[in-house]
Amino acid sequence: MMQLQKFTLAILLVVLNITGAMAQATTSGEVSEIKAEKPNKGVFLIPFQTKMYISDINKEISERTRMNHTQIAEKFRSALDQNLYIALKENWQPISLYQLPIEQARKEFAYIYSSIGYKYVEVPEEENTAETKTQQTWKKLKQKIASTEEEHSKGEPEKYMQTKITNPNLLSVLFASYNTNYFIFINQLDIKRAVGETSQGNAYANKREMVVHYTIFDKNGNIVKSGVAKSYFSKNVNDINQIIKQNFPVIAKYIADKFLEAVTSAASGK
Repeated sequence: MMQLQKFTLAILLVVLNITGAMAQATTSGEVSEIKAEKPNKGVFLIPFQTKMYISDINKEISERTRMNHTQIAEKFRSALDQNLYIALKENWQPISLYQLPIEQARKEFAYIYSSIGYKYVEVPEEENTAETKTQQTWKKLKQKIASTEEEHSKGEPEKYMQTKITNPNLLSVLFASYNTNYFIFINQLDIKRAVGETSQGNAYANKREMVVHYTIFDKNGNIVKSGVAKSYFSKNVNDINQIIKQNFPVIAKYIADKFLEAVTSAASGK
């Protein structure tokens, strides 16, 4: 009986030692996993300046909303920033200036805008639009519209507004403050009047065009992606909330997808 008890005790001690060793190994693995450096997925969002909002339909929006130009521009600016934040957060860790305390945000806006400039460059061939199937149909129909403006511009490359960094310390300062590896600048927002609003008798000329110009830098000042995102909406829509709802989600998703595509391609060495 005594021998059986000793044998049982010996087995128990062996089991405890094995369990303890396993626990140590597991704990060690967990600790090293926690200490492992994670990739920096921080993205800093810089909205367009209100002076970079250019619209052919501001009068119609103002009459509908009773808002002045600056108020309309600010609403579009904050709404686009919000939609871009939402589109990015699935894969990234976006930081918006609108998240900051008001005084801090004002200082950052002033510092950033005084540190950049703009230049017109040709739109990349693959960079066309953030369009839905309905909007793609409109695009095909639009090509059939014979207008003086289109004939005049035929053959001329499309250009867009690109951000250029004039203060060499800008990105390093923002990186030090917010630990973000990437910076998405929304450079300009254009809303163009539908052809049908200035010409009669064309059933297809009933869509307005929204164009968002953007440039994405890494923390070293290299351009990761730059171009335009486009969307189309009815010439009868003048409610600012409806314009935002119909266009900003698809534009934001397009920019987020292009950003992810560019970063993934660079990481794989393509």
